[in-house]
Amino acid sequence: MPRFAANLTFLFNEVPFLERFGEAAHAGFRAVEFAFAYEYRISEIVAQQREHRLEIVLINAPSGDWAAGDRGLASLPGREHEFTAGVANALQYAQAFGCSRIHVMAGVVPEGADAAERERRTRTFVRNLRFACAEAESQGVTIMIEPINPRDFPGYLLNTQAQAHAIRSEVGAKNLKVQMDFYHAQIVEGDLTEKLRMYLPHIGHVQIANVPGRTEPDTGEINYGYLFKMLDELKYDGWVGCEYRPLKGTASGLTWLYRCWTGSRRRSGRRTDSAAPRSIPMALSFSWLAADFATAPQLAVEDIAEAAAAGFRSIVNNRPDYEGGPSQPASDAIAHAARSAGLSYAFLPVQSAYQSPADIARMQELLQQLPKPVLGFCRSGTRTANLFRAAQALESGSQR
Repeated sequence: MPRFAANLTFLFNEVPFLERFGEAAHAGFRAVEFAFAYEYRISEIVAQQREHRLEIVLINAPSGDWAAGDRGLASLPGREHEFTAGVANALQYAQAFGCSRIHVMAGVVPEGADAAERERRTRTFVRNLRFACAEAESQGVTIMIEPINPRDFPGYLLNTQAQAHAIRSEVGAKNLKVQMDFYHAQIVEGDLTEKLRMYLPHIGHVQIANVPGRTEPDTGEINYGYLFKMLDELKYDGWVGCEYRPLKGTASGLTWLYRCWTGSRRRSGRRTDSAAPRSIPMALSFSWLAADFATAPQLAVEDIAEAAAAGFRSIVNNRPDYEGGPSQPASDAIAHAARSAGLSYAFLPVQSAYQSPADIARMQELLQQLPKPVLGFCRSGTRTANLFRAAQALESGSQR
């Protein structure tokens, strides 16, 4: 399964920027990326990075005056000094963060520009990229360029994968790669699998969002389950940046991610694939914890059997599965099934998905006591995030 990084420009906007590092860690991420954070001191960001033990995998170089319409400086004749100063600033931040990728935005071509003007800007872009790559090489930093769809960024210089890779080839620097955002690529040209196969050796970073709306990966026309499988088959070893706009809040929209982490194949209602036990891999965040969840109204005995077959030693039931409902088994029946399978079992009867700090502390204490590895059954993405938050707190305490 690919490694996912939270894009803090898009995700966790419910809190101020510096607090998003903690929110990402609590949700189970081990890496983040963001576009622009130059209004913050390096020391402020590094403090958050270290406190939450996060890798920063991508930042953007300064892109000019965003409010005035700038979308990058690299192709703008006459602004080379501003561009070089921005690269120096970005490298200073990247060095402090231990970040090895900097996205350099190309900029916008004026409406009505003729072929000669477009070519002039392309020449400027190539010269500036050669400068940026030379400056970044000694620091071990890769410069990234990204094709962006003209619907979101009208007039942007780079729109297609072929354009970006032609520029990369012309620049000729080993530390220049293309950032492939499936959202932009789908809007501009589609054929994502073949583009991925064709250009993979020169793709340095991947980003995701669905079409239309730039929302969670499980909400639109792009089949991300298939694309994630392709990334694995093609042995892509980079990060996948989650650069989308949550529909109803970040935490509640992370259901797709937890499904990826746990290899869940659950559906709403009963499973149809229960004939054979599935292999439930550990979550990428913690070697001893995974979380499974669904919109089904009950936790079934077959779930316990599958967990035991997958090698788990403990079950945490963090779902509102109360006794007395006509369509759900009593929780003591589930506990009996767990004990019969040789598993430890704990039930957390918390009605609200939005659990308090006291609830999280209680969950942390419980996780500490249970034999590892642990499988948590959760009713929602928010509950799953809370479980990982408790695990994060537990790990933080054990490493002090």
